[in-house]
This record gives sequence, C-alpha cells and structure tokens, in this order.
Amino acid sequence: MGRYRTPSLRNVALTGPYLHDGTELTFERVVQLHLRGGRLVAVGPYPGDGRLSPLRDARLVPVALSTTELHELESFLLALTDPAFIANPRIGNPFRDPAPP
Repeated sequence: MGRYRTPSLRNVALTGPYLHDGTELTFERVVQLHLRGGRLVAVGPYPGDGRLSPLRDARLVPVALSTTELHELESFLLALTDPAFIANPRIGNPFRDPAPP
C-alpha cells in the first residue's frame, strides 16, 4: 500500500500529468510537493496533510532550496528532454496523421 514504481525522468517536461493519479499538471508543482515533504489536500474525499500519513516513505522529508537552487533543479529536469527522441516518427503517436511529404 502506498508504493509506486518510479518512471524514468527522460522527457519529464513532456509527460504530465504527474504522480500516480495524474493530479499534478506541471512538474514544477510536483517538485514543490516533494520539497514540502508531502501533499496537502485541502478539499475532496481525502483531505489532509500527506506529511502525516503513516504510509509516507520516511525518506520524503521537507527540503529548503534557495530560488537559485530551485531554478537549477528545474533546469536540470528540463535538460532531460531529448528533442531527437520525441521527433522520431518510429516511436511517435501511431494515431496521429502522418506528416505531409
């Protein structure tokens, strides 16, 4: 209960929505959630502070980053985007119309 496989960070800027349930739309919000040490759910069927969950991994602790460090972390994550990989038609969307000649 509460365990998930972690996907690759390759092309993370292009793979939203994020988290196991798709509730975060941007990876910037996911980074903030993890820096906080857990999710705070104010409304909905399961409100509460994720930092207090008995199922939360003890290694997920609040982390304070400076604005510069946060910018560097986001820049690193963006740098994992591979334009050649995402432009390769062999691994693209099979339901998309082919590019015009």
